[in-house]
Amino acid sequence: MDYTQIITMEPGKRSGKPCIRGLRITVADVLGYLAAGMSQEELLSDFPELTQQDILACLAFAADRVRERIVTERFFTRTPQDSDGQAFLDILNSSHDHPPLIGDEL
Repeated sequence: MDYTQIITMEPGKRSGKPCIRGLRITVADVLGYLAAGMSQEELLSDFPELTQQDILACLAFAADRVRERIVTERFFTRTPQDSDGQAFLDILNSSHDHPPLIGDEL
């Protein structure tokens, strides 16, 4: 699923966290409700501004972030004793030109 038109990040909204279509509902909010056992139907009923596509976009976004983290950690970290691998991850996470890639809250 192409979620790029659904998941938005704005610095002044919810501290720049990934949100749904510019709303103040974050991807983490939706995933948290689902993880707590709320059904998609309940979620759509409680938040009528959401659509089924929004929920699927949140799941796809989260799946991509997990894949990205696994690939990045596998290829750019070395051993716990090797500080160069961690330094590279710190640089990635500290960049302000794009949202954090690793270890940030979904």
